[in-house]
Order: sequence, then structure tokens, then C-alpha cells
Amino acid sequence: MRLGKQPAKNDPRTLRLAKYLPASLPAAPRAADWTAKVTVWGSMMNDIIGDCVFAGGGHAVQTWTAYEGIERVPSDMQVQGYYESWAGYDPSSPATDQGYVELDFLNKWRKLGYCGAILDGYADPDWHNAEHVKISIALFGGIYIGVQLPQSAMDQFSAGQPWTMTGDRRVVGGHALWVPAYDRDWLYAVTWGKKQPMAWDCLAAWCDEAHTLRSPLFLNAYGVSASSIKLDNWDADLALLDVETKPLT
Repeated sequence: MRLGKQPAKNDPRTLRLAKYLPASLPAAPRAADWTAKVTVWGSMMNDIIGDCVFAGGGHAVQTWTAYEGIERVPSDMQVQGYYESWAGYDPSSPATDQGYVELDFLNKWRKLGYCGAILDGYADPDWHNAEHVKISIALFGGIYIGVQLPQSAMDQFSAGQPWTMTGDRRVVGGHALWVPAYDRDWLYAVTWGKKQPMAWDCLAAWCDEAHTLRSPLFLNAYGVSASSIKLDNWDADLALLDVETKPLT
């Protein structure tokens, strides 16, 4: 149960999901669950090192590919290899296990690929707006978030309990989560090898960043679902970012 998300980076060029949501967008479904076809989540080394940002991306790849047809499960060593290459982790030097910034990870993923998966782009939803969160999960296979976890969350996970707003609320550190399911009462995050129920009010209290990820691995199979999103406008804005002389990092 290691953490490792560094503080959220504020970059004014980050795209906002609201820009691509039409006013006539239907309400999100009451529940969505993209976990049924995933075999075993695995901790992807996050039980040993602070690579939660990378493990969260690996769980996204699992989800998308499971619904594309053939699930890809990034190996522990593959995920750790990216942590070493992108974050500077050196297994022989524990002091280099410093975690990573979610925005930096997503920018590298978009440019370089990650675990064999393409990321077309990302846009940030308003995580205080439940419809934004639900749309991100229902239409794009999940939402990638960052939270400041309290001690109560660590205690509840150890006890096999859902995350709720009870117990010791002292923040122990930042954590990256892939969230591929929700229903009326719970969000379902993937962390430390398990699908972890999280009460909706925990999202509002703990979250400090959220990203809607666009990958052809998922949209190629479920593109009709996202047809109401203004993908052409999103593509145009991504193209503008690509021609900027200063990289989005």
C-alpha cells in the first residue's frame, strides 16, 4: 500500500472537458461498469514502490483492451521500467522513489505511448460535477484521478471496507486512481490490485485532479457511445497544442 502521486500541476493549457460537451448531452446512465472483462488487476509494483501514477495508467490499459477484445496486462517489470525511465527511479537507490506528477505522465504517454497503448489526448472534467465524472466513465471507459488520501482510507482498505468519510482524516499522501465503474452509491477505484468502493462524498473531499482519457483502444470499440462528444473540436485543440513551440509539460 504505497502512495506516490506528487502535487497536482496547474497548466493553463490543459484542455477542459466542458468545452466538448454539447448542451443537449443526455444524462449519464445511473450506473456503468467496465470491470467485468478484466481478469486480475494486479498491484503493478505499487505495493512495493510509489509508482501509483504508472499503475493507474496500467489499469486503464487493462480496461480498454479487455473491452477491445484481448486484454493486455502490463507486467510489473514493464510498469517499473517506465517508472525508472520517466520518473528517474533507481531500484538500487530507495531515495529516488519519489512518485510522479499525473500531468507529466499523461503528456509523456500521449507523445511516447505507454505499455503499448495510444493516448489520443485528455481533458479535465469538473470532478465536483457528478455528471462530468459519470460521463467520463460511461463514455471513455474510466476516469483517472488524483486524491489526497486520509489515514482512514488506508485503515479501511486494510480491513476490506469501502472508503467512506469516517475515521482518521489526517492526509497521509497523494495517490493516483483509475476509476472504471460507478453506481448510485459508489465509485469503484482500482488500487493495490483490488476494485475498491469509494463513496461519492469521498471524491468531493479527497480529489485534487481528474482527467478524462481518450484512447482509440476503447473508442474504436465504443465510439458510438462518445459520438455526442465534440471530438472534432477536441482534435483541433490537440493539434494547436502540438504546434506550440513550448511543450506541454
